[in-house]
Amino acid sequence: MGSSAHSGNLYTLNANENGYHLGKFKVESQQFLPNQHRHQPFHLEQITVVLPNINWRAFISSQPINIMSRSFAAIFAGYLVAASACGLLALIMPLSAAQSTLTAMMLSFSFYAAAAIWAFSVRTSWQAWRDLLLISAILYIFILWVN
Repeated sequence: MGSSAHSGNLYTLNANENGYHLGKFKVESQQFLPNQHRHQPFHLEQITVVLPNINWRAFISSQPINIMSRSFAAIFAGYLVAASACGLLALIMPLSAAQSTLTAMMLSFSFYAAAAIWAFSVRTSWQAWRDLLLISAILYIFILWVN
């Protein structure tokens, strides 16, 4: 039996008085499923889903996922770094409150740009997430210490 468009794993989620139970069954084709699983109406007691066979390690380490992860790291973790650096600079600058806040906010754009460049310059996307979140956490700890 060759693989067809419907090969994959059949997962059933059954509800009972003890909670939910997830069952997994290997199927090669939609035609081998019992008739009750082909066109079964939705019931709260059982949910049946056919998932394709995917090599998840290869999928996660693929280039489009890597670029997406780095982009999210640059956007979200980079924002955390810029916001933390802005908050710390606003607290430690020896200017008036309004002047230090405005100066820190103007400098935060350069921190955000540097974080985005850093997310795409490291070897792996995990390093980008780790480094940016670690820098943000360290800056936040300094904010707590200064306050």
